[in-house]
Amino acid sequence: ASRGGAALDSATSIVTPIIPIVAGSAAASLALADHLASHGFHAPAIRPPTVAPGTARVRISLRADLEDDDIDRLIDALRSHTPEAQNV
Repeated sequence: ASRGGAALDSATSIVTPIIPIVAGSAAASLALADHLASHGFHAPAIRPPTVAPGTARVRISLRADLEDDDIDRLIDALRSHTPEAQNV
């Protein structure tokens, strides 16, 4: 898989290992966290009251021990998540 993609395009200038992916609603952030977990990634949902309503997100933490293949799998998992999957 190639690096980049819509979900991470805005993250290219981030210099911290913690990358927030804003999902919007609490339900959307939980659905994304569950989707990533089903692909083997722990990315917790951060919801109100921790963040403002409408800005719920998942928090991805990159680590030095991740291989390029791990990052590619993460990008693929993010790309494969669709809002419609929340209604399953």
